[in-house]
This record gives sequence, C-alpha cells and structure tokens, in this order.
Amino acid sequence: MTQRAKLMDLNLTHVFDDLLAAQRAAAIGAPAPPLTSKGPCLPEILRLSITFSGDDGPIKALSGGTFDADDARENGMREGYGRFPTEALPALAAFPNVVAIFGPTPTETTLNYSRDEIRLDALRAVFPWMTGLGVTIVVIDTGIEWRHGAFRDANGNTRISMFWDLSAHPKPPGNGSGWPGRAL
Repeated sequence: MTQRAKLMDLNLTHVFDDLLAAQRAAAIGAPAPPLTSKGPCLPEILRLSITFSGDDGPIKALSGGTFDADDARENGMREGYGRFPTEALPALAAFPNVVAIFGPTPTETTLNYSRDEIRLDALRAVFPWMTGLGVTIVVIDTGIEWRHGAFRDANGNTRISMFWDLSAHPKPPGNGSGWPGRAL
C-alpha cells in the first residue's frame, strides 16, 4: 500500500501532496508551489485517528507523546488518536504498520433545536443552580465514535471514563463496571 493510499480524508491527501511538493521545491532551491489543501496555509497540527498494528511507540514518538491507542483486537489491529505536527504526515504514512490515517470529523451542533424542545431557558429561569457541572452521562448504544474530537480534552486525552464493548467482551470485565476510558 502506498503512503498516499493510507490517507482516508481528501484534505489529508492534499496536505500530503503539498508537503511533498514543498520538499521537492526546497531540494532544488525553488519557491514552494501554491497549496491545494484547504485554507491559506498548512495547519501546524493535525488531529489524526490512526489504524495500525503492533507497537505504538514510533507513532507516539512522532506525535510528541500525544498519541493514545487501544489494545489490539482479535485481528491484531489497533486504533488511536493524537495530535501530530503537519510535517510528520509523510513519515507517519511511511510506517509499515500504519494501515489508515483519518483526519478530524467535522461536527455540527443542533442545540438550537433541542434547547427549545426541552424548554431549557424556562428550566434555568426556575432552577439557575442546575448547570450540569459534575454530572456523569451514561450512554447505552450500539456504538460510539470514540475517536471523535468531542470525546477528547484540549490535550487530546479521552474524556470517556468507562467503556464496555459487548461485541468484543460479552462478559463484564472485573467488577462489571466497564472498561477504563484509558483502555480505548
């Protein structure tokens, strides 16, 4: 698989092409060509989800320590999330154990609809002390996109405190309370 084929996001492909074009131009002393990626310049940091096998040490080193990966699945594949310097993208794609690289998924909030439906403003007028601070939310669902940025803090660490994948582990782990978030 080529390095470019591992990039699962069109803009990542453009960033990759821009980096290689800039490197080629620099090698011959020419100015860098115009960018094909979004925006007026390349981003300094890329938030990436990576599918890989084996040791995550080299990937973590390339991320400056921000990469956090799950344990290997039955098929030997692992997934992780981290922040990487943009110029590290070609080196990351060159790792033979890296299978796929995903860029961040854009999000769109819909609170402008749900806020009215649940009459949040009326509730806050009567109970101003109810802010939700310190509340733990439990979600029972058929799946979660745990790599999504909404589940990461400013340092790229998971905000999920427990996780139990019934498809991989039908019996509850340990005391049955779930998997620690760091196990993701």
